[in-house]
Amino acid sequence: MILAGVAVIVAVIVVLAMTGRGGAQFPDQVGGYARLTTPQATQIEDFISNTSVAGMHMRGAVYGSGAGPTFVVVVITDGLPPGSSLDSILGRLPNGGGGLDQAGLVRASRDGVDYACGRTTSGSASGCIFRGDVIGAVSFVSPADPTFALAIAEEAYKSLT
Repeated sequence: MILAGVAVIVAVIVVLAMTGRGGAQFPDQVGGYARLTTPQATQIEDFISNTSVAGMHMRGAVYGSGAGPTFVVVVITDGLPPGSSLDSILGRLPNGGGGLDQAGLVRASRDGVDYACGRTTSGSASGCIFRGDVIGAVSFVSPADPTFALAIAEEAYKSLT
């Protein structure tokens, strides 16, 4: 199930790979969820780090409570200049199960950072995209309330900058 969530993030990263700075360090905690250090979490983080999309590289961190993953935070590690607006990025997401359901998106723009959060079109997971000085995403391993997902994405972004 967690690898399916990672696959959603990789699909999102394909369209995010055009912009962003990704030299940020992942915090030990986001939204009350600890960064996991289990073998499964390490395997997921290694998978993300070893995945190259359109020549872009990314890093990720797995967060959860106990041993179980709740969400993955991913950032682009190449320092490309800003380019696409959040609407442009959302317009490039796949229409299949890996894309975000555009009709149910919760959007916010705070302190120069744009967020869009919602469930995937398949309904099996949730995700948020953020665009500011750091461009990335948060992928939840199961459906999450979009307002809750937005709060986690905001905290993740703030901790990365």
